Amino acid sequence: MASKQTKIVFTTYYAPKPGGLCTRYFRAISALLDRGHTVHYLSCVKFPIDHPNCIHHKFFWPNKKPDGLIFWLAYYSLAPLYLLFIGLKYRPSHGFSFHPSYGYMLKFGMLFRRSPLTIFYRADPIKNHQIKKKKKWIIFLDTIIEHLSTRSSKLVFISRSCQHDICSRHGHINIDETAVLYNDIVLPTEAPQHRQPITLHISSVGILEERKNQSLIIRSLSTLKDLDFTYNIYGTGDRYDQLKREIEIHELQKYVFLHGWTDRREIWEKTRLLLLPSIHEGVSNALLEAIGHNIAVLASNIPEHKEILPSELLVNLDVQSWAHEIKNAINTENRLEFIRQAQHSTVQKLTFDWDSEICKLILNEK
Repeated sequence: MASKQTKIVFTTYYAPKPGGLCTRYFRAISALLDRGHTVHYLSCVKFPIDHPNCIHHKFFWPNKKPDGLIFWLAYYSLAPLYLLFIGLKYRPSHGFSFHPSYGYMLKFGMLFRRSPLTIFYRADPIKNHQIKKKKKWIIFLDTIIEHLSTRSSKLVFISRSCQHDICSRHGHINIDETAVLYNDIVLPTEAPQHRQPITLHISSVGILEERKNQSLIIRSLSTLKDLDFTYNIYGTGDRYDQLKREIEIHELQKYVFLHGWTDRREIWEKTRLLLLPSIHEGVSNALLEAIGHNIAVLASNIPEHKEILPSELLVNLDVQSWAHEIKNAINTENRLEFIRQAQHSTVQKLTFDWDSEICKLILNEK
């Protein structure tokens, strides 16, 4: 349904990639388009959104894969100039980004109009750098860019813990002038068709990186080889080879499988228990999708998960705790049903019109 007064909205992200961030980012763009607005975006690769009012401006990069130090130096240096030119030509009324670095670049595109800019924090980027053990100069540079991007911008956080961490890091941010928008749960129109196998099919879904911490589950399962389970890891990332080695070291080849990115429907049809042992999160789309499909979920006992899950479903970040919970799920009759019942409070809290809410935040509507 179109709004009475349509807007020109400006955004940028370097290229589509698998994962929850782009899923939500593209959903936000589609929500604006569905309401009759026009979206201009700068990227190296066209987004998978086919709409006449979604205008792609290509950042030229000679290689197929935009990645590496040279690319990022070029992108950080030249993208602001691209955006300045596009902004002067199309005169955007609003802008938004899903990361402070892209918010910093968008400020150039909106320089002379002083149009409102909304930055959505999907997680804490500096904490992610620290977990990945990025070089100190990269962390320092990104902290400076974050500081510049957050000045005179509307900030919206994915959780209250993320809100607190970012606001504490930058003294100029007034926490009362920021907002929180959780991810929502989208209930499926059709429930997955589960068989009732003897084997417990366990899954983790997400990018294979340090903060997702799938190796903790592998180590925990190494103590449970006498039980009947499979552990399916869905996703790609720079930890693939390391996880494969860990599976071999613990002799779990008959139990643990790396699938890469897989169709979501297939994942949920094969999953009885989802595990999220993350060290740090935003709000996991996989977690919310699983709950929406009435699949049992256990998650790490971290601040982000505490905000959306009852305490009965939170597990400490150590091998013994996870092994104990997984063993209970395999051996204890009705344990999965108990977990699913405990998830109802999350369904009630996070079932809302996310598309409408994010459009209001971007467009400064009441």
